[in-house]
Amino acid sequence: MIKKKLIGFIIVFSILGIGLSYAEWSIYDCSVMPREADTSWHESSATNADDVTEILSVIDDPEIPGNKLLKVDANQANFKEMWRMKWNADPVVGATLVFRVVALDPAAYNRDFDVYVKNGLAEDRLIAEGGDSFKLDKSKQYGSINAMEWHILRITIIADLVEVYIDEETLSYLVGTGTSTTENYFRFGDGSEGSTLGGLYDWIIWDVSGAYPPGQGTPIPQVLLDTGTFPLIVMYASTPPDGFKLSQNYPNPFNPSTKITFSLKTKGHTTLTVYNAMGQLVATLIDETIGTGTYYVTFDARDLPSGVYFYQIKSGEFTQVKKMILTK
Repeated sequence: MIKKKLIGFIIVFSILGIGLSYAEWSIYDCSVMPREADTSWHESSATNADDVTEILSVIDDPEIPGNKLLKVDANQANFKEMWRMKWNADPVVGATLVFRVVALDPAAYNRDFDVYVKNGLAEDRLIAEGGDSFKLDKSKQYGSINAMEWHILRITIIADLVEVYIDEETLSYLVGTGTSTTENYFRFGDGSEGSTLGGLYDWIIWDVSGAYPPGQGTPIPQVLLDTGTFPLIVMYASTPPDGFKLSQNYPNPFNPSTKITFSLKTKGHTTLTVYNAMGQLVATLIDETIGTGTYYVTFDARDLPSGVYFYQIKSGEFTQVKKMILTK
């Protein structure tokens, strides 16, 4: 299955009526280096600030066939490197960061993982050390965690309130108010000179449409929890479109992946296929019945050569073709 960023929505029914609660998960699936996944990733607090990592590598998941893990191996005490994603969180609205992580070997490293969240108003830092020590560093809140086991950690931040949840338990484990900041991003990696760090990440997802505890906002896709992979077809707008439309892929030119967006006015069997310049079929992205809505699909072409490609959608009587360019 192709891995990708996800933007989703969920319909929420409340005792006050029926409403729509939107959430926008962005996903880094840790199957490639940060800059390969999205050029918005940059080094932060780095000894060598060149946007080329010295501490990361991608490895095969020994437990889930076909899954990839990001290994953070910072074994030099005089070296630090963190990777930053500018998420433009609104402190009034709130933001949510969720990631799956496990320590490499607490006996060999000082720290198991090190993650910052910043929303332009407040910041805090979640650190695990020695396999069991666990803290919100800026808020001086402490706990314990068995970092030698995989955990899903959720950090929510709204205004200056920061909460940490473990394994999607509905009660927060750590709560703090952080410290003030004007910076607005989250980052992970090895953030302190004098310490070494070793850990594995399976995926990192974030949502700037709210500070959602477990059970609120858009659920984490079950397939992501089970396999580290993501749904292929993603709906990102619930308002019925005015008509059928196939949009130009973005980015274009692209390498190695691009997003193809389309709108369906009515439900119907839909195919989305990709052809090379010779007219040969190289990928079938969709071949199923889909309801009314606006969707996107991520096309991963890392195994294809550079060149001109064409993508075609068919849904009922609607057919449209557009060109895209792969450059490597």
